[in-house]
Formats: sequence, structure tokens, C-alpha cells
Amino acid sequence: MLAGSAAYALSEAIGWKEVLERKATGARGFYGVLSVSVLYGLVVQYSPISPMKALFWSAVIDGVVAVRSWS
Repeated sequence: MLAGSAAYALSEAIGWKEVLERKATGARGFYGVLSVSVLYGLVVQYSPISPMKALFWSAVIDGVVAVRSWS
């Protein structure tokens, strides 16, 4: 879920018209961000970083970005 929201947020910020309904060949940037986010999640899971703290701070960042996008 977090990887998908990151991909949608970055796509919206950059102005890409890409969504999950499109094929990977038609939405390379979107699926690239999605893939990198999933890989980052795997790295965090197997590192000494607390996944709960990482999830908390990513939610804080997502909240700040969401507020700024409505301004």
C-alpha cells in the first residue's frame, strides 16, 4: 500500500498520467517508482532500522506532501 501511494504521489507531482490500470510498458515511470519502493521496503525489513518507525515517518512525510498539494 505504501509503495503504491508513493508511486501515485510522485506521478501526480511530476504530472504523469499513469495508473495501475496501464500496462508496464505504457507506464514505465510509475512502475519504476513502485518497484524501487518495494525494494526499499525489503531493505528496511532486513536492516536494523525499525520498520514501525520508518512507517510512521513515511506517513508524516505523506501528510505534509498531501497538504502542500492542495495549497
